[in-house]
Amino acid sequence: MPEIREFTSASPPDSENALEGVAVKLDGIVFECRGRLNVLKMSKLAAKAIEDDTADAAEAASIYVTLARAFGPEWPRLEAHIDEHDTADESVLGILQAVNDAIQSNVERITAHPTRPSSSSPGGLKDKAAL
Repeated sequence: MPEIREFTSASPPDSENALEGVAVKLDGIVFECRGRLNVLKMSKLAAKAIEDDTADAAEAASIYVTLARAFGPEWPRLEAHIDEHDTADESVLGILQAVNDAIQSNVERITAHPTRPSSSSPGGLKDKAAL
């Protein structure tokens, strides 16, 4: 019989929120990330962030859901601001990237290793004068 390990979906009282303390400023107004993204959601966001094609409907829906979950109760205010000011797509994607960066940092800290592959250039550029 295989070994069965049991888990619970409940968060321990001391669990960390990767988005705690994360905020963005849009048109001089601060919006705090008051929501929570679990590791699975963080992984999904990281995977979406490295994909090149953000044009399909599923990707767009994912961006919306991710921002709504990240900003939690702050989301309706941010969404209304984005709508009222017809905020540029580049700014919205920049906000998404800021959230993703905070999450990636937390995932790297939790797993104790980078989530992105290292550079293909092992030594970087060498100073010609030193050669």
